[in-house]
Amino acid sequence: MSPGEAHVAPYSRRERLRIATIREIKDVARTLLVQEGPENVTIRAIAREMGMTAPAVYRYFSSRDALILQLRVDIFEEMARFMRGVLGQHPEEEPGRRWISGARALRVWAIKHPHEFGLILGPWAPGLGREETKPERHMSWVFGSVFSDLVADLWRVRGFPAPEVEELDPGLARTLTALSEDQDVDMPPAPSP
Repeated sequence: MSPGEAHVAPYSRRERLRIATIREIKDVARTLLVQEGPENVTIRAIAREMGMTAPAVYRYFSSRDALILQLRVDIFEEMARFMRGVLGQHPEEEPGRRWISGARALRVWAIKHPHEFGLILGPWAPGLGREETKPERHMSWVFGSVFSDLVADLWRVRGFPAPEVEELDPGLARTLTALSEDQDVDMPPAPSP
């Protein structure tokens, strides 16, 4: 270790077990989702599959909604990684090809994972992890950033007419400004100086 490097302690045994248990709970939940549908992803069913009690599972996830929400976060991230992998095969200077490839990648992922796609972007019933707002924003940024990057590439390479931020609906203006600032997206509209 060089003098400037800080030593980072590895996770304790207890932390590693907790991380592994959370991963297993989510894996079992996803298997249930795929095999039996979202309505059958229950804490009791997961506990039964894992040989645990339902109260033991609640130590890791406070509710079924919290578990489904985390599952949705993971699925959004997986889908975005898949799409970015496909987009990475095309130069940024070819935004048209990247758009087509991105749309095809989304379709391919959705066809290969119909149950997961239905959970995150399809019709849903109350109680499927959509009650919380902070992780929901994270999910939308993770997925939405794939497309905002494509729009930014198109803007950078080809340019296109864009209204001034003052001309937009205030809600849309706030959303676009937040996207531009939070995700470091370089495209209009931008607030006037």
